[in-house]
Amino acid sequence: MKLEVVVMVDPSHEQAKRPVSAALAGPYGHPFHPILVTVPIGAWVGSLVFDIASHLARDPDFLVRGRGG
Repeated sequence: MKLEVVVMVDPSHEQAKRPVSAALAGPYGHPFHPILVTVPIGAWVGSLVFDIASHLARDPDFLVRGRGG
């Protein structure tokens, strides 16, 4: 006895896999969202590192001084 599986593909499902426009799709058709998510995460981590550094340093003013000449 053989069991046969028939899969029917709806054309609307195939259309949903394509980007709406080339402007919204990133390189090679991949979306920009996963790339852009790392920017705020990096900003929060950087902020945390500098906040901790300002509490551990003897002279925390070095974090606000620019390197001028």
